[in-house]
Amino acid sequence: AMNALITACGREGQVEAAVEVFGSMQRLGVAVDTVSCNALLAACAHGGNWPQAQAVYSAMISAPLSPDIVTFNSLFLACARHRSSPPSSSLWPQTQALLKEMRALGLTPDVQTYTALLKICANSKEGLS
Repeated sequence: AMNALITACGREGQVEAAVEVFGSMQRLGVAVDTVSCNALLAACAHGGNWPQAQAVYSAMISAPLSPDIVTFNSLFLACARHRSSPPSSSLWPQTQALLKEMRALGLTPDVQTYTALLKICANSKEGLS
């Protein structure tokens, strides 16, 4: 039920509300798993909140929870949709590092992965070189 609430918040663009629900789960002692983290990462992706997505991923790895293809696709999509003001340096190097991690875990990129990577490349001069 809590994962569904996180997902609903994300779909409505309410990333902070999704983060709050996730935090409530932890405070209440509700088990947080890969599905919970993926729901929060999807909310971050929907809102283009790359810094929050990075924080969720770091916490996930520290837990330790095992990331899956959904995890990485949400991370890539959050990166692709991220808009900083003022514009920051390219996110392509961070994306490449995540892609290496993904492959090291034996995960194979899929259509969603490549679509997000293409969006990141389109936003990055470095990604095109």
